Amino acid sequence: MDVTALLEKIKEDQIKVLEFWYVDILGTVKSIAIPIEPTDTQQERLKKALNGGLHCDASSLHPGERVKKINREVLIRPDLDSYLPFPWTLSENSIRSTLRDALKEANSSLSQATPTARIFCTIGRVESGGDQSHVSDREICSRSILIKHLKKLQGELGCEYIVGPELEFYYFKRDVDGNYKSIDKGGYLDTAYGASHSDKLRKLTTLICQSMGILIEYHHHEVGKGQQEINLFRADALIMADWVLTYKVVVKEIARLFGFEASFMPKPINDTHGNGMHVHQSLWKNNKNEFHDSTARYNLSQSGRAFTAGLLAYAREITAITNQWVNSYKRLVPGYEAPVYNAWGEANRSALIRIPNNFSKKPGNVRIEYRSPDPTCNPYLAFSAMLSAGMAGVKNNLELHSPIHENIFVMPQQVINERQIEVLPSNLGDALAHLRKSQLMENHFGKEFIDTYLELKMTEWHRFSRTVTDYEFSEMFRLGL
Repeated sequence: MDVTALLEKIKEDQIKVLEFWYVDILGTVKSIAIPIEPTDTQQERLKKALNGGLHCDASSLHPGERVKKINREVLIRPDLDSYLPFPWTLSENSIRSTLRDALKEANSSLSQATPTARIFCTIGRVESGGDQSHVSDREICSRSILIKHLKKLQGELGCEYIVGPELEFYYFKRDVDGNYKSIDKGGYLDTAYGASHSDKLRKLTTLICQSMGILIEYHHHEVGKGQQEINLFRADALIMADWVLTYKVVVKEIARLFGFEASFMPKPINDTHGNGMHVHQSLWKNNKNEFHDSTARYNLSQSGRAFTAGLLAYAREITAITNQWVNSYKRLVPGYEAPVYNAWGEANRSALIRIPNNFSKKPGNVRIEYRSPDPTCNPYLAFSAMLSAGMAGVKNNLELHSPIHENIFVMPQQVINERQIEVLPSNLGDALAHLRKSQLMENHFGKEFIDTYLELKMTEWHRFSRTVTDYEFSEMFRLGL
């Protein structure tokens, strides 16, 4: 889409605010909003921003995007093809009408929101040289990093990296004391009869996502009380990363309209299941799934086996990116279907990588499922890291060891040791140590990115390590220490 066509589309949608979204190194959406006015001056400003981007003071940005020299700027450059209105903010349409009716039933109301759209951006560094300046892609712009690596894959092998994540989250209701409680007592696959609030919220969220072009494969209640899962239909990794971030905003906004809160926190509640983001992935070339081979076991081709071997070989080195928070490692513990064992198997949910066996004879459905990521990761970086690990396996023709068919969660430790089954890092500090030593990740992301990322995450780890928790305090007092 060119600028002229986009301006016509904005006018047709009667958009009043256009939000320029970019994503910081930790995956947080940041934005600059431009009001849309019919005046010639404002239209010219909008046209200039769409053509040339928006300059931003680099000194006040998040440390991951900050330029160290105070006189430098960054340029926030829009991807015109990523323009997308928020349907619940538009004037009369079927989505708004459906949402308004649902809110009436819940004794709530939909206020007249300002018609708003978003457009994704990349970050460029404004470099000065004498009397001239130019803009360079910044190695710490996560969206630019993924774009670069997908273009490289396309250029070298003519392949697309296709992913389909399963994002889990919890719905909470705040009680009179300010505590967050699960909004239902439902369990796995419970219907509206056991989880009426969750069911309605999920259906509305799915409807809105579909209207925005975010394709939903299916959705259901998950194992935990108040826990949900909405699976996105497979797509190119860049499109999917944009979808993931937009989808998370929709989930949270719709929950708030009904007086609830949604959380993608990896482990929001003790002693129950955490929120994962299992990522189904495959390589496609000329509309053909390169992971499919009808003559091979599990219908998994040699390239699919090598890609799997690469993910297993570098799993510990990419974990600090796919599971980037201190809380992420409260989920990665045995007993709650979270993968901690570096192994693979057909339909084995205790292994890090599962080869789904349902409909596996259909070429389009053959894929591998990488199960450790959680939905609070930066999707651009997580997809890029997994692609790097998998492609290292393909390029080096790594051999895939024998699958594990047994439930590793109940396997005696002696057997785990004998079969040389490694475990993922048990905490963020351990994961960062593996990332720091990873030559693959430094070559893939660049030293500037790795150094910046390590600095940010080590700060979080050190801060957590020095913090006295309520558990420690109560336990010490209980023991009379």
